[in-house]
Amino acid sequence: MCTTRKKSVRRSCLAAPLGASNFTLPLPDRPFPNPLAICEKGPDGWTLLANPDTGAAVAVNPTGALVWRLTDGRRTVSDIVAGVRRRYPDAPDCVADDVTGLLGTLTDEGLIGREVQAGEQCKRQ
Repeated sequence: MCTTRKKSVRRSCLAAPLGASNFTLPLPDRPFPNPLAICEKGPDGWTLLANPDTGAAVAVNPTGALVWRLTDGRRTVSDIVAGVRRRYPDAPDCVADDVTGLLGTLTDEGLIGREVQAGEQCKRQ
């Protein structure tokens, strides 16, 4: 099984959030990494992603680290899923849901967002 449900919150098997997120932000079309994010690979193959602005941190497995590397502001969510499928051709059918779940967690923790063009107004939802 790729995901678990705990208290009706869907969790991706690609990451283990180290803090609790109370809300869900919309997923950007072309996720852009927070340029201040800290990315440290551990000796066990897991990677720690940290947001120094908020103190939020997420530990990701090697597949989650691949998702992080593919998140560059140019690729769409579909492109990122396709990249994971290319790297892991035997991945289960739920890989798209897991990638989307991880991107949602990274968005909620401020590790990814969308690139704002010069002069563009930010809108509150």
